[in-house]
Amino acid sequence: MFLALWSVGTNQSWTLLPGANKATAEFKSINAKSDYTSTSVAFSLGAYNLREVSTPQGVSYVVEAPRAARIMKTGAPDLPLYAKSVIIPDADNMEVTVIRSNYVDIPNVQVAPSKGNLLRTVNPDDVAYTYGIEYQQNAFYPTQLAYLREPYILRDFRAQALVIQPVQYNPVTKTLRIYTDIEVEVKSTATPGLNIFQRTKALTKIDQEFNEIYKRQFVNYENTQKYTPLSDLPGNMLIICYDNFMPTMQPFVNWKIMKGIPTEMVGVSTIGNNVTSLKNYITNYYNTKGLKYLLLVGDFAQVTSPTGNFSGVTGAKDNEYAYITGNDHYQEFFVGRFSAETTADVQTQVDRSIYYEKILSSGDWLASTLGIGSDQGPGDDNEYDYQHIRGIQTDLMGFTYTTKYELFDGSQGGLDAAGNPSAANVSTVVNPGVGSIFYCGHGGDTEWVTTGFSNTNATALTNVNKLPFIYSVSCVIGHYNAGTCFCEAWMRAKQTSGPSGAIGIFGSTINQSWNPPMQAEDEMADILVESYTNNIKRTYAGIGVNGCFKMNDESADYDMTDTWTIFGDPSLVVRTKAPMSMTVTHPATIASGITAVDVNCNVDGTYIAITKSNQLLGTAYVSGGVAHITLNP
Repeated sequence: MFLALWSVGTNQSWTLLPGANKATAEFKSINAKSDYTSTSVAFSLGAYNLREVSTPQGVSYVVEAPRAARIMKTGAPDLPLYAKSVIIPDADNMEVTVIRSNYVDIPNVQVAPSKGNLLRTVNPDDVAYTYGIEYQQNAFYPTQLAYLREPYILRDFRAQALVIQPVQYNPVTKTLRIYTDIEVEVKSTATPGLNIFQRTKALTKIDQEFNEIYKRQFVNYENTQKYTPLSDLPGNMLIICYDNFMPTMQPFVNWKIMKGIPTEMVGVSTIGNNVTSLKNYITNYYNTKGLKYLLLVGDFAQVTSPTGNFSGVTGAKDNEYAYITGNDHYQEFFVGRFSAETTADVQTQVDRSIYYEKILSSGDWLASTLGIGSDQGPGDDNEYDYQHIRGIQTDLMGFTYTTKYELFDGSQGGLDAAGNPSAANVSTVVNPGVGSIFYCGHGGDTEWVTTGFSNTNATALTNVNKLPFIYSVSCVIGHYNAGTCFCEAWMRAKQTSGPSGAIGIFGSTINQSWNPPMQAEDEMADILVESYTNNIKRTYAGIGVNGCFKMNDESADYDMTDTWTIFGDPSLVVRTKAPMSMTVTHPATIASGITAVDVNCNVDGTYIAITKSNQLLGTAYVSGGVAHITLNP
């Protein structure tokens, strides 16, 4: 049985539903066939809240549920939804049937209409309420308790997002109906479906990090866990590099091989610097050699990317290179970019990545986090931006983080100083060293609007080799195809004594919407916390992309996934506290003809590689204090 649980902290505004003792929502896979032709899923909801708002029809209510997404249909009742993906057969059409359900009716409730899925260029408080045709019908909306989104393929599996809509409303009778539990069956119709997975080879092993992604993504994944072994390798990397930058990139290639990641670098001139040639090359590489990390080295002119026009903004879509199997927006591998116009731009990004992973040995600053948020909204979970960031920091402080900083628009109490924060406030926190930054607010091509921190400020940072990783919900800060953007400034920053700025920043090339990216950022923080508690090795890109998968499931706002870009090394394993020393013993030399080597280590799960002259000879994970490494002939 698989359990996916959403819960919130104690909040007196939550009204518990019959049979519940806490404010939670959860999915359980209760019966799943090993061939995925049928999966039964039980959903339960423990609480709700009615949040009062003022509308043209007087006092009305927005119906809230724990960690729920929203239907977001403009003019229809503003109601919650939940989504969780289900693995399905490679080719079948699927249908969902409600098996049983229980509900309670609440009379005389005036539910407010939704304002829709708004862009962050609009302040939700400035948008007027409108009433759609749903308010004229004597019927419960929505009519479906459950439905399936379009099938998608995520690397090893074909799947569909199962959407549960546990709250219905009849605007004529003003009856609010809340389902406490719903059981559904997702089953094959034994007819061909859309977006068929045409495998070129059988699934024999699953990548370790994608195994963790699948655990979180798929409600019925436990069936595969029983039968398919995990790979002993961390996955390979392909670097497509502007030719003039290849010598500067070579130390990075050597380090990745030394770390145990098979890495190949190819000059873009040998492929052709156009989208068609690059996509064909990458697709063929993935299909023949496999691929986990793609790193593009160069600015938009040096190594180009697909683009699209989104509400008047032309944004690059690096992630589209990872949409290989099927016709969907779920990546088969992780994509990052060292955006660079000069050799110096490349050098500082190589230096910072190697130092962070290989050399960094101490630093209490790694256990500190900075949260920056506007006072606008509300967005997802009906939170204003600063409330959203404050919730993330609460999660982080429950684990490895020991220090937090708040920079919020307005005067929000807590650690937030009165008034609006400035760019100088950001520098004051970042320069001594901060481990991570979570931002939610407005953005521009060259700035965070909250604080006004800009390209100029990022370039002037003096936090040499004390570099945060950054997840940012904001518009166009990654708009690198239109000039030197804010994300590039963070990644190119340097002082005479070494790299400054950030180790990685996740920024959009277009205007972002309000709710869906907040859903994704919440998931990123949850994954970061999960990674620590279960000693799961998660990469910077893996955390970000997994957050986008949840956003896809819940909102299908695929434009956000297409354009949210990793600036930095996608294979980087993030740090949330100072590194700990390990006790490792191994033979001083390996004689010719030896086929295997044992390395002793006191930390299980450690990945150990043996290399010679930048050639990877063998790798293994430590289990029971020993890594048994078989050497390549």
